[in-house]
Amino acid sequence: QTGIIAQYSNLCIEEENLAEFVETFRNGKIKGINVTLPHKEQIIPLLDDINPRANSIGAVNCVLKTNSTLIGYNTDWYGFSMLLKSNGIHADDKSCLIVGAGGVSKSVVYSLIQSGVKSITITNRTLNKAGKLVDHFKKISHHTELTSIPLDITKIEQLNPNIIINCTSVGMSPDFSHTPLPDYPFHSRQILVDTIYNPLKTQLMKDAENGNAKTINGMDMFIYQGLASLDLWLRMDISNQVKYKGLKDHLTQKLS
Repeated sequence: QTGIIAQYSNLCIEEENLAEFVETFRNGKIKGINVTLPHKEQIIPLLDDINPRANSIGAVNCVLKTNSTLIGYNTDWYGFSMLLKSNGIHADDKSCLIVGAGGVSKSVVYSLIQSGVKSITITNRTLNKAGKLVDHFKKISHHTELTSIPLDITKIEQLNPNIIINCTSVGMSPDFSHTPLPDYPFHSRQILVDTIYNPLKTQLMKDAENGNAKTINGMDMFIYQGLASLDLWLRMDISNQVKYKGLKDHLTQKLS
């Protein structure tokens, strides 16, 4: 759509090879990288500088190289904020449950705090990790109540959150049949956001639809964070140049 001559490709980097790859990136021809699971936190000490928002979030998903200086950014929080906006979700004064406590969760918590949500509860298989995430964000959260609970269906049912957001990789291709909330009784007054976009409809989303909850997948978040990354790398306003619907339709068709 933009006529820009550029190449973007996948690189699979094992955790033990991350530091070596960062130095290769620093001295090579690659202009910028996105960072995905499980490196969003581990890459931070390997960079030269961190954008203030990414520093507050505690996770990096985009790195810009200027000469040989590597600067970490986070565009995931913006992607999630735009997901809420483009789907007409007004999160202010809502209670939210976040499933998972990794790098994506950090970006989502930051976005929700910016949106002015009433409360955020984080649940995770390892409760200690959820508690650390709560402690991290209490420093910047002045109006949003932050708590953590065990990943227990009964406790989540008692909580009865307005919005549930899956920030884990459970249910992602190829494990289509798995869900992080088995047997949870969704209802029509709830919204489920699954940050997974492949598959387009996870088992968790199917369960939520069976309970008449509104469901949203992670496609909008994925696209908006990617456009924001391009804005940084190319130093151009790519986000406002592309025809968003055509882009989303193209990706949706490829994943269908």
